[in-house]
Amino acid sequence: MRPDLTIFRATALAIALLSAAPSARSAAPLPHGLLRQSHFAIGHTSPSRTALVSATQRGRIGAIQARPGAFVRAGDPLIRLDDQAQRIRTAIADARARSQLEVEQARIRMDKAQREHDRVVSLRTRQLASQKEVADTRTEADVARIEWETARFRHTQDQLNQQLQQQLLAEHHTVAPFDGFIAERLKDVGEAVDAHEGILRLVQLDPLEVAVDCPLALANQLRINDTFVVTPMDADWSPRIGRIVFINHVVHADSRLFRVRLLVDNPRLDWLAGIRVRVTVPSDPQHTRPGKPVACHDRFLGATQAVASSPDTDATEVPPESTRTKKPG
Repeated sequence: MRPDLTIFRATALAIALLSAAPSARSAAPLPHGLLRQSHFAIGHTSPSRTALVSATQRGRIGAIQARPGAFVRAGDPLIRLDDQAQRIRTAIADARARSQLEVEQARIRMDKAQREHDRVVSLRTRQLASQKEVADTRTEADVARIEWETARFRHTQDQLNQQLQQQLLAEHHTVAPFDGFIAERLKDVGEAVDAHEGILRLVQLDPLEVAVDCPLALANQLRINDTFVVTPMDADWSPRIGRIVFINHVVHADSRLFRVRLLVDNPRLDWLAGIRVRVTVPSDPQHTRPGKPVACHDRFLGATQAVASSPDTDATEVPPESTRTKKPG
């Protein structure tokens, strides 16, 4: 055999082996441990509701009745504006609404004018009064009746103004819209605030919301009310079940991830907002959504395995082996 032909064949074989090496590496199965680590997503907890508590009108803060960190119930008083002037206006409105003096005075005048008209009409039947006197007394009776109706109308307005002033007085007091913790105080007693300017920040921690970014391969696998195991990574807390309440239909163009939100019950308020959690598929089939085959979770695992074996695996956070938590029994 010619030496140059032998060298040519050896070179061609080496090139073929090098070109086939990447496909061989991509087809090789991932280690079992890495596949198991890809079965979860990392997220964080946050309050399910947040409210910037404010007064509905302008004024000076008279009292703040809850300290930062305090737990309040819905309806508990939180803020009171200085209401001294409004209390005086409300008292005046209450007095006018209760008073019947103007209405009674107008009624007496109306009755007197009507009696005078009846007397003149009686005299006219005996030819003792002129037609002009009858017309004049009739006009005076009509005017008195209109004045009585006007007095009744003003009294109705006074009653409505009483309700308005009482409502304005009530708006000087702000109560908690829901159960939660006072997370922050933005103003202090004595400061002047505009209407709807934030004074306290209130957060609800039962339930907690968990936000996770999922790979695009799971877009057609997740459904509202699907349940997953949520395990805190920052402290030694027991896992809980989270239920999907929101699936974002807009995918981030660069990371190819989409946002999913779950709700986790927190009746003892022992879980905090802002902790990192691991979201995994429950091993117990009873946690699956009613009416949904358990095989759907198998597709979830298969999709995460496919993402883990793709070149974009770094889009999903994979913690080290030492931080993994045992599956709940």
